Amino acid sequence: MSKIVFLGDSITEYMPYVYKDKVGGEEDIVSYHGVENIGVGCFHQYCWPRVKEQEKDADIFVLLIGTNNLSRPDCDYDERETFDDLVIKMKEMINDVLLTGSRLIVQSVYPTKYLSRDEDIRNLNSQVEGYCNLVGVEYVDMYSLLEKDGMFNEEYSDDGIHPNKAGYGLIVSHLNKYFVSGKKKLIKSEDN
Repeated sequence: MSKIVFLGDSITEYMPYVYKDKVGGEEDIVSYHGVENIGVGCFHQYCWPRVKEQEKDADIFVLLIGTNNLSRPDCDYDERETFDDLVIKMKEMINDVLLTGSRLIVQSVYPTKYLSRDEDIRNLNSQVEGYCNLVGVEYVDMYSLLEKDGMFNEEYSDDGIHPNKAGYGLIVSHLNKYFVSGKKKLIKSEDN
């Protein structure tokens, strides 16, 4: 049994309401800490301390955040609004979650229906993936899974920003592979 904790923005917040099927294994405990319209800095400063205290026994944290910063750079209200500031905020958030000692899975920022943001999303994902590789964090490329012609595949999103039930189903199916493989790793390391 694992305790899986999702962290992020509205995509995380809506997940348990849109997608009712089980996430993780049958015995896994899953919780969601998503906040609509939140940026990386605000989540890290205001939400993370509470979540970290509530979920201190988490086995796995799953992080998905950053898209709001790309569309509204002032969403963190901290005057750190450039793209480089966003990359730094992502690294700070990743580092803080790692301090818990729990396993961390970072999802790429999902595509949107706005082609004008596609290059920024790809650039952010590339930088975050590179950092995750550097610090030994699992990075999951959901962008490629959900994208069609540089936008959120209409099959998986009704509004071009948030997944619909089919989109969440695809996401959960993909993430469940990581949860299962992680359990195998844990069992294997305990046997040695």
